[in-house]
Amino acid sequence: MINKFVKIAGYLMAIMLLIFILFVHVPNFINRGSLEIRQLALISILKDLAIVGFAMHIAASAHHQKLPIEESD
Repeated sequence: MINKFVKIAGYLMAIMLLIFILFVHVPNFINRGSLEIRQLALISILKDLAIVGFAMHIAASAHHQKLPIEESD
């Protein structure tokens, strides 16, 4: 709403969701024996990957903002 820190928030959200995928959903998909739980884990992986893609799109389209580590022109 206030359009501040959109770029950094988008990238941090993408990183956080990738960590969720790697440490929560993938172990559930690999280690669970029940077919239903494996299907739910795969759905969660795909859902979070879609959200990661959208967060990266929003962060990349924030051209007017600079990350704090970038040099100002």
